[in-house]
Amino acid sequence: VFHMSLWFNAAVLLSFLLRETNFRPGEDPHCAQLGAMAAQCFFYWPAWLQTFASAFWTTIFSNVYMVVCRGRSFVARTKHLPERDRELAFMHHFLGKWPMCVYEPHQVRQWFWQLCPCSTCRRRANRDAGRYTDLPWQPSLVLLSYFFLTPLIAFVMLYGQFYFTSSAIMEQVTYSTRPDFIEVKPPPLERDE
Repeated sequence: VFHMSLWFNAAVLLSFLLRETNFRPGEDPHCAQLGAMAAQCFFYWPAWLQTFASAFWTTIFSNVYMVVCRGRSFVARTKHLPERDRELAFMHHFLGKWPMCVYEPHQVRQWFWQLCPCSTCRRRANRDAGRYTDLPWQPSLVLLSYFFLTPLIAFVMLYGQFYFTSSAIMEQVTYSTRPDFIEVKPPPLERDE
């Protein structure tokens, strides 16, 4: 989850910068493409504001993601159990065979029966609940969220990196009226050479 918070920060910051900072290399009026960085370039307020906003939203997104993927804490899930049953649930979930979905498939079936809207499945889930454990198995949402978030973050990162690293200068210009003609125009900083 810590690694996802770093990717959240990178993606959120890049999306904010794409919205506020639309200068490509060589086009920024405050920052020269070559030479020392001026104070006006370093203290460009919209970029600093987006950095702080990104840190704020990343903290919120990362914590929500962690809570959603992890689920409720062990203490919250076992507060209704007596002390002895809480001890047994702890030993079963933390010291038992892992992963539980492989070694105890009946736990997985019980969880799916609880999701079923029909009364037959619910009766079966309630009947089997006491036989297996007082603390039922819950699936992890990390893998499911990985398949959803990876393409989304990859798109934002690749688009932003391409946008900020691509040049607005066309060195070779072609014309539709003259298909075989290619005009070579060096970048403005290289024209004196």
